[in-house]
Amino acid sequence: MMQFTVPPTPPPAIHAPVVRSRALPPATQAPQRPAQPAAAVHCAIVGDSIGVGIAAVVRGCAAVATKSLGSRAISMRTPDVAGGSVVISAGSNDPDNPALEANLEVIRARTGAARVVWIAPYHPRAAAMVARVAARHGDAVVRLAAFPSRDRVHPASYPTLAAAVTSRLRG
Repeated sequence: MMQFTVPPTPPPAIHAPVVRSRALPPATQAPQRPAQPAAAVHCAIVGDSIGVGIAAVVRGCAAVATKSLGSRAISMRTPDVAGGSVVISAGSNDPDNPALEANLEVIRARTGAARVVWIAPYHPRAAAMVARVAARHGDAVVRLAAFPSRDRVHPASYPTLAAAVTSRLRG
């Protein structure tokens, strides 16, 4: 089983993206999924700025997260982890998107993961959609509402959130 560790040191600032994915194609073109990396990915942290913050703390997982991404953009960048593990943070930047739940399903389908841990946003509607998608697939959910926040979008402590996430990844 893959080991996940959370070091005791605080993470770096979360405003810089961990991984920059290529830009989305123009709206006039059909969306195309980026090519998968040649090396197999067995664990990934996918998503928005919350994913960036978790990835800054958790070791042992590839980071495919960028600040300010909506669920559709995240779905276009989601890697196939081929039976591995994935942490997904999506919905905080587009909680009122009518396609949010469908986008979450696309993200889940593209992971190919055996173990998925979702980060449910503070926004109640988005959190409910994340919970429904997770329940349909038997996935774990870590609810941001259980963690203090200064802005009701990001947790006040990424090490604390990362500890909850890694606990769920271990089963």
